[in-house]
Amino acid sequence: MNKHNTNTESEFNDNDFLKTEGKYRKLIDNAPLGMLIIKKGEIIVVNKALVKNLGYEKDEEIVGKKIMDFIAPEFKEIAKSRLSQLNSKEGEVVDNLEEKLIKKDGSLIDAIVVGHSLQLEGELVIQGYIYDVTEGKKVENELVESEKRFREVFLTSPDSININRLSDGLYVNVNEGFLKITGYTFEEVLGKTSKEINIWQNIKERDKLVALLEKNGSVLNFESKFRMKDGTVLDGLMSSSITSINGEPHIISVTRNISQLKLAQNKLKESEERLRIMFEHANAVMILINPETGKIVDANKTACDFYGYTHDKITSDITIYDINTNTSREAHDAMCHSVLDENKRFFLKHKLSDGTIRDVELYVGKIVLHGQVLLFAVIHDITERLKVELENQKLSKAVMQSPASLIITDTNGKIEFVNKMFTEISGYSWDEAIGKNPRILKSGKMPNYVYEKMWKKISSGKVWNGELLNKKKDGTLYWENVTISPITNSEGEIINLLGVKEDITEAKKNKLILTEAKEKAEQSDKLKSEFLAQMSHEIRTPVNSILSFSNLLKQDFFNEDNEDLSLIFNSIDSASKRIIRTIEMIINMAEIQSGSYDVCFKEINFVEKILDPLIEEYKMIAELRGLKLIFESDANSKKNIVLDEYSATQIFTNLLDNAIKYTVKGFIKVAAKWDSDSRLNVEVSDSGIGMSAEYLNKLFLPFTQEEQGYSRKFDGNGLGLALVKNYCELNGASIEVKSKKNLGSTFIIKFKK
Repeated sequence: MNKHNTNTESEFNDNDFLKTEGKYRKLIDNAPLGMLIIKKGEIIVVNKALVKNLGYEKDEEIVGKKIMDFIAPEFKEIAKSRLSQLNSKEGEVVDNLEEKLIKKDGSLIDAIVVGHSLQLEGELVIQGYIYDVTEGKKVENELVESEKRFREVFLTSPDSININRLSDGLYVNVNEGFLKITGYTFEEVLGKTSKEINIWQNIKERDKLVALLEKNGSVLNFESKFRMKDGTVLDGLMSSSITSINGEPHIISVTRNISQLKLAQNKLKESEERLRIMFEHANAVMILINPETGKIVDANKTACDFYGYTHDKITSDITIYDINTNTSREAHDAMCHSVLDENKRFFLKHKLSDGTIRDVELYVGKIVLHGQVLLFAVIHDITERLKVELENQKLSKAVMQSPASLIITDTNGKIEFVNKMFTEISGYSWDEAIGKNPRILKSGKMPNYVYEKMWKKISSGKVWNGELLNKKKDGTLYWENVTISPITNSEGEIINLLGVKEDITEAKKNKLILTEAKEKAEQSDKLKSEFLAQMSHEIRTPVNSILSFSNLLKQDFFNEDNEDLSLIFNSIDSASKRIIRTIEMIINMAEIQSGSYDVCFKEINFVEKILDPLIEEYKMIAELRGLKLIFESDANSKKNIVLDEYSATQIFTNLLDNAIKYTVKGFIKVAAKWDSDSRLNVEVSDSGIGMSAEYLNKLFLPFTQEEQGYSRKFDGNGLGLALVKNYCELNGASIEVKSKKNLGSTFIIKFKK
């Protein structure tokens, strides 16, 4: 029981009735009709049949609820009256009352209700029986509707319908269709036999019909000739069956006048030859196909010529599967759909006898020939048309998706077409623009002579190009670079004008900003360039003089046998180049630290533009020192990346210089790959002298080296890695170092996305 239970109800559950009820619960639950007990308007007992009829799963969902909750609104008043009557005294009965009950899902069921009141444990309760008659009512209503429809069909059918006694053909009833076709009245037919009114042209045909009916019970499409009242003989197609009226067999017949159909059939036979001639000599490819086997039953001359087969070959050995490049299953399904859908259009690829594949368009329909269902296919070769359509589609997409604003007008300036970019830039929708004049874009800020010059040029068949200050729908002014071209027909007459426009508002603003910035930069660059040029000149000039005079002295005094002179001249040459290299690094470092380095970011192919040339250059240097230079890159490493080309090149120039310089034997390896975060990683590793952990902390400081003083084994100024660090930061890249003393070093550069 649910929360509505009371102490009284609990006492009732403990009484002898419910104990007795337990004995009969199985019987009640398995009863085919709904049963319930109501006390004070509340359901206290319900069986499984009623639970199921009301759409519930458990009796707990119903027990404890008010019976009125299950009564349809239109029956509530009368239900209250019945409950009042039953609650008035013991022994009251309500019998066979129709009601509608509400199911759990809100739908209604038709029910016959029987109830009676009785005393249990000194209290009055109502015991009810509920018969679900929903299906019965439905069948009854359908039967009434069926009879109504039959009567309507009988009375209104244009076909002849008559009911005759089987034994002698006596007319019991006829419809208006019978009277209209035969010309008789009801009085002239009813009560008479078919023999008496002489309606059968051959009375033996009736005997034949009766024999078939007695054998089969019904006859379909029985064809015979019938005589009308005026003596006219018509062809009729009759369907009959035996029915019983008052225990006696009668014939109900529906007869259709097929005289016109027979006439049409005769005319059809006469036209078959004409159709055959048309089929044979048609310019279109035509074939007849058996949908069950795919066999080509017939083909016209054009089909034979198109596919390259003789008529005998195509109708004896070739199936639709042989010429259709789709799978046999696909072809079969397509034909089946054609049979079901009456007509269907297909785009397929057909193979000719020489193996050529052609795109074809098929129109397929179902026809019946000599009782056989066939598919009649008319086929057009659309190979060339598809090529043209594909090109047109490409052009159409290019026009619609063009980043430039496109507009087409007639010769009077009436807009006939605009693309998506036009609507986005101008603010005018397609509907707002079509039919208007481009004057809707005029800002009023351009001098009239600009437009006069423009129309004069395009009217003469020439192309005009210029910049116009136009106005958007919302009043915003914007600059456009406009090119207007005349479109001519085959006779050279101008039929349309094409305008290609580019929004250059931001470009003009940027141009102004760039002009001002350029002037400032040029002034700054001039001062910087003068300083660096002076610096370079003051140091490089004496060093170059030293190199030049050293070479002159070498020519006069050099002797291969004099090792001291050879050492002196080599030292002068090496030291001079070292000074020049140091000068270049100092100038580069000065540019970075002063902020005067001119960064030029652009999208480049990193491997092809930077790594490949460096690997080629340093490969020979490494080989001269007995080292192996290895380069590896993954499949994605040749993707483009945005960076400053000069500084990026200097990063790997310095790293390769150091790797070769500090490696006595072994290898130098460069590896480029993209990681899972879409960042380009480049590793430069070597088998050189390596570095101690203590030195790694100050590796990128300028002018620092692990070995200091005159006793160090390797030359250098300590600027290389400092420049590398700065160039990495300049390009938004990070640099990591892994190194162990005497085991080599690995530099890892990770560029940003």
